[in-house]
Amino acid sequence: MSRTQAYSEKRAFSLIEALVVVAVVGVLLAVCAPMLARSRGGARETASLANARLIAVAVGQYGAENRDMPPVLFDPIESYTYKDPPQEVEVYGRLVKGRWFYNGWEFHKLLNPALPAKALLAPGSVPHDIVDVGGIGTVNVADYSMPKCLYASPEYWNRWTQRGPSQWGAQRFSSITFPSDKGLVRQHLVYGLANFPYEQQASGFMGVRSAVAWADLSAATLVQAELNPGEPNFYYHNGAKTFFHSGLPIEETLHGVRGRDRPPYKPVSPPRPSGGTPGRHAGAALDVERGLWRRPAPPARV
Repeated sequence: MSRTQAYSEKRAFSLIEALVVVAVVGVLLAVCAPMLARSRGGARETASLANARLIAVAVGQYGAENRDMPPVLFDPIESYTYKDPPQEVEVYGRLVKGRWFYNGWEFHKLLNPALPAKALLAPGSVPHDIVDVGGIGTVNVADYSMPKCLYASPEYWNRWTQRGPSQWGAQRFSSITFPSDKGLVRQHLVYGLANFPYEQQASGFMGVRSAVAWADLSAATLVQAELNPGEPNFYYHNGAKTFFHSGLPIEETLHGVRGRDRPPYKPVSPPRPSGGTPGRHAGAALDVERGLWRRPAPPARV
């Protein structure tokens, strides 16, 4: 046997050895891939939590400088369909269009100084629509929002006492009864999930973890769908709900600023008709105009 042949035989791998190596590599990848995915997911959650807390602090500072009120761009004018023309306001050189309950989505445009795009976009989001405001690169559309219940009275967020736009109005931050249990800023879009690689709504979907900053400026990563259900908004322009619907957690909290997004939670009981006689609750009359059916109040029990 020549020296060249001997060298070749020493360097060769058999098919079985190659298959063993491939199998070992496959096992290592199978073990490491979930760990890497969890690591990336944990990093995204940490960044989202920091964003929500930063936004909540900025909103609190805005309130301290504006009579304890949340940001308000639009007036409480009735608007029920997209056929109704939206309001238009100019904010720091930007033309903003919207309706009353859009205040919770457009709030960041009133913050001064503006928050950078990185703080307003959830991890995994592709930066888009970047605009310069006061030398800061920010965005027009954020992945975090403030709840609608900050923009109507506590009585509005009860299906039995909801009357309509006469109850619309910004609520003072100091009127929040349970600051550690009432969401102030929530992440409404999540990116990079296995089944939804681009984006996924956080509200109303089980298993979707997202960041929430509470009114006491603490923050947590949780599943919003596991929080207390909200109350239906019969006057929301983008598809009013029926009497038997539930509202979104945090967004439409039962009793509004006086309610809780985290337990304890007790379903609201219908008010007893005045005089103790059975009859339809006074608020049910509005259903004729709205085209919504409400169940009449149950008979009073003696």
